[in-house]
Amino acid sequence: MKKYLFILFLLIVASSCYNDRYEELYPLANYVNDCDTTLADSYSASVSLIINNNCTSCHNSSNKSGNIDLSDYSTVVSSANSGKLMGTILHTSGYNAMPPYSNLQQCEIDRLQRWVQKNLPQ
Repeated sequence: MKKYLFILFLLIVASSCYNDRYEELYPLANYVNDCDTTLADSYSASVSLIINNNCTSCHNSSNKSGNIDLSDYSTVVSSANSGKLMGTILHTSGYNAMPPYSNLQQCEIDRLQRWVQKNLPQ
């Protein structure tokens, strides 16, 4: 009987050992830091990272939450040109505050504003 309890104990201990790799659980954490000041203020170098990390899970071509698609350069430019992109991110009156449960980091907001001010370079 003790032998079976010991084997059961070893099985429980062995099955409780679980080793996840942070990089595999959170692949976006390995991307370039959105606040890296060495990145150019362009869509391909930095803006797409910010949008993909914060927006496209809800606003993409197959899931247009609020009828907004931010899945590629042209759709993000359209939103930026209409004022909706910065209005929602800055939580301006008259716009739905986005992201809904948090704010972007100030450096991300600054980067998006510079991108808009520089006429939305690709």
